[in-house]
Amino acid sequence: MSTELGRDLHESIRRRFGTLADDARIRRATAGLEANGIKVLRAGDAAEAKRIVLGLIPAGSQVHQGASQSLEKSGIADEIEK
Repeated sequence: MSTELGRDLHESIRRRFGTLADDARIRRATAGLEANGIKVLRAGDAAEAKRIVLGLIPAGSQVHQGASQSLEKSGIADEIEK
């Protein structure tokens, strides 16, 4: 891959995935997921996400989680490993 092509691809990815979604996009995504039977839970920050996720895991359960920067940075992965 040429350097120029790589730079263009990187910029395209950054523009598409490097910005937060607006409320309208989040509402559309939520509606689409729920229309397919998927329950949507939203958290305002990492601490709230951690509380939500850990609250969904019954005591004594065995949980497998794959590599995830989100789980690592929020502290969820460490709690699951305990």
